[in-house]
Amino acid sequence: MKRLAIAALLVLLALLSAWLVSKCRHESPAPPPPPTTGAECHQRAEERVAAWKAEGIEQAKIEVLYQAELAKCSGMTDACAGFVGAANVDLAWLGRAVLSGSMQPAEYLGRVKDRTRKLRESRRTPAICDAYAAGDADGDLVPDADDACPDTPSLERTDAKGCPDAAPLPPAPSAADVDKAAKALDIPVSRACVDAPRPGPASVTKAGLSPDGQSYLLVVTRAPNATAGCEVFYQVGIRMRNKSFFLQMNSNTVYTRVFRERQAITGPLAQPGAMTFELRKADATVPWRDLTFRAIEPGDISQRYFRVRTVNGNGLTNGWTAETRLAPSVFP
Repeated sequence: MKRLAIAALLVLLALLSAWLVSKCRHESPAPPPPPTTGAECHQRAEERVAAWKAEGIEQAKIEVLYQAELAKCSGMTDACAGFVGAANVDLAWLGRAVLSGSMQPAEYLGRVKDRTRKLRESRRTPAICDAYAAGDADGDLVPDADDACPDTPSLERTDAKGCPDAAPLPPAPSAADVDKAAKALDIPVSRACVDAPRPGPASVTKAGLSPDGQSYLLVVTRAPNATAGCEVFYQVGIRMRNKSFFLQMNSNTVYTRVFRERQAITGPLAQPGAMTFELRKADATVPWRDLTFRAIEPGDISQRYFRVRTVNGNGLTNGWTAETRLAPSVFP
């Protein structure tokens, strides 16, 4: 009888445990599966950028988090994705520095070699990622636990112990050759932007067809803190949500175009205090049908959402603004 009582008690405990597990699973649903395509990955990263901005996280940190989010899509752990994100931001900064002439090519190559070496080591030894996640106060990609020189200057070359690397710099082309190559490739870079701040946000305030129906006009505000001589590029993103039963249309198209201030139109259609850009119907790259579709029948949908990313001549940006929905405007 005693054994039967114990067996019954064990069965009861097993049933209770199963019930508790099922209840926990019900109350704490599994996280959504990771993105399966590059587009989904970028979309998720962009959504998280908006959330981080709302939380008040500083832009420099957001850049690292964004790169880490992209790295996770390749199956990396959170720790290794964070390591890769920090290294990618460093590499981007170094690229801007050498192209703007604020860093000599040999220094650039030496520091890129330093970052790529540390990336390779992190792939060979994932424990480096875990140690890095625990802390890297000076940002040299050497975990604090292994760092014998904890106050290394930003982007300095270091050895495995985090101390300055005294090895000779690698051979490199001249600064004049780098400048010539940048111009040949039409890379946006300007020495006037070396000390310029990140351009402030801009927005689309008005959008609609021109009176002759041959252009779609966009009125965009200027970046508020633009530095004289440092050109700002305005990347406008348009999401077009269209639905029509009669036309058998159900689309959610995204289109982006980069404008320079000098491309703003002048004349009676130009709006005071802002820039007016145009997308031409004759331009085959413009999704004209999606852009100009108008809802007519009940149940039709015609919605336009706009966002803007300002980028200066050295690639510095504060990222995309939040989407804003605008109704079609009438231009005089």
